[in-house]
Amino acid sequence: KAAYSLMRVGLHGEDGLGPSAAIKIVQTFVTPRLLYGIEATIPSKQELEDMEKFHRKILRQIQGLPESTATEAIYILSGDLPIQLQYHMRVLTLFGSICRLSMDHPLRRMAKRQMATQAQTSKSWFSRAKQIGELYELNLDSQLCSPWPKRTWKKFIQERIRIYHHYETSRAAQKKSSLKWVKVREGKG
Repeated sequence: KAAYSLMRVGLHGEDGLGPSAAIKIVQTFVTPRLLYGIEATIPSKQELEDMEKFHRKILRQIQGLPESTATEAIYILSGDLPIQLQYHMRVLTLFGSICRLSMDHPLRRMAKRQMATQAQTSKSWFSRAKQIGELYELNLDSQLCSPWPKRTWKKFIQERIRIYHHYETSRAAQKKSSLKWVKVREGKG
């Protein structure tokens, strides 16, 4: 609803706001509403895929790109992160907040217990957070024992995820004939 409510004021792409301004509006107004509260859940692959398709559609439309545009090109041009990586960033940020709770807080005690005893096949939120952390080579067990300050942790995971995205996007872009000459710059988005 947030994206469609902004179409009347020029978010639609052609003859509206410029692409850079429209992308900034999507990043600050639409995407946070799309992802609101998702970090506390375990969305299915289909739910994440549906949100991803919508996100790509909006980015493609405001940049005036055709339907056949490679996914990597959409993210290279917009400087935005895919929804799945934004979900990962939010989960890891929430995990950091749980780690900074007092030692006797029930949520922190539960996190310690579940991180210590759960197998990777468990369907708990903490198991999912641990899998996400492993994807970015983060040791969440050590974070739970001696948590970093909020800003340091958040900046660290944002940097890790952006590096991962840059690497994966560059690698995928090189495999596509339409993007083989595109140089993917590492940036803040």
